[in-house]
Amino acid sequence: MPVHMQYPELRPVALEAEARALRKKAIPLIRYKPKSKDVSTMLAVPGSITVFMARKGSKILDEVRAAVEGQADEAKLTKRLVEHFNSRRRVSVEQAVKMLQKEDVFADIRHGGTTVAASLFHPDGLECCVVVLPYNGGRLVRGGLTLIERVKGWIPNPDDPDGGPLPGDPLPPIPEPEPGPDPSPELEAIALVHPPRLTRVEKEALARVPASQLELNLGKASDCTAVTGIAVAAVVVLLVVAIMTAGCAAFEIPALSEARVRQLGSLATARELLAARRNAIEAMAVR
Repeated sequence: MPVHMQYPELRPVALEAEARALRKKAIPLIRYKPKSKDVSTMLAVPGSITVFMARKGSKILDEVRAAVEGQADEAKLTKRLVEHFNSRRRVSVEQAVKMLQKEDVFADIRHGGTTVAASLFHPDGLECCVVVLPYNGGRLVRGGLTLIERVKGWIPNPDDPDGGPLPGDPLPPIPEPEPGPDPSPELEAIALVHPPRLTRVEKEALARVPASQLELNLGKASDCTAVTGIAVAAVVVLLVVAIMTAGCAAFEIPALSEARVRQLGSLATARELLAARRNAIEAMAVR
């Protein structure tokens, strides 16, 4: 059942998304190797792909890149972000919806054909939006992650090479409004990929997951932070703070035995490993 049918207060979000033009761009994936074993200093926890999203030109994404590349103090940046998020007040679903409707652009994150996070935006006063996606360490789909921007008041060029007539459509083309320059601000994002520690048999099982099933290796943004699907970390930031202040033990997950992996097979192993990562992340929201 669609989220907006489960939660009627989200119907305006679905309508807003449908009324806007789309822009698509790839999200750069950065292999993340933390400088310390202390999880509380990490920008991305083990077993996650953590997406940082902000308005184009924001300094924070450059700061994250610099910290990952060892050109800036990672622990200091993590501490600053934790304190920043911790100072934010939690808003109601109704307030979040109104905030989203006022934005010139908001976005979804897609992995293949799966939307893993929806209705994200960068509110004034927040350094960035942070989304934590559970990840089992397997291969991602070809093309990785895509940022789907939903843009207010923009008419895209009808000669888009990705478009085309429907097969067998005998109708003449419909006159389109004149396209214009895109005046809206853009969003951009980067993703830190931090695979979990895996045993040899777990790695072998994940390597056997067929290409058509690779979407199983990455989970959706946690319902603990957004049953709403609204601005997973831009508005409701409790999970981000909890994760960034967690101890190492919180992310220690028992390995699957070789017998268990053989019993499950590759696909079920992938699902079980992902569920373990999700459980570890979500446990942080209620600790």
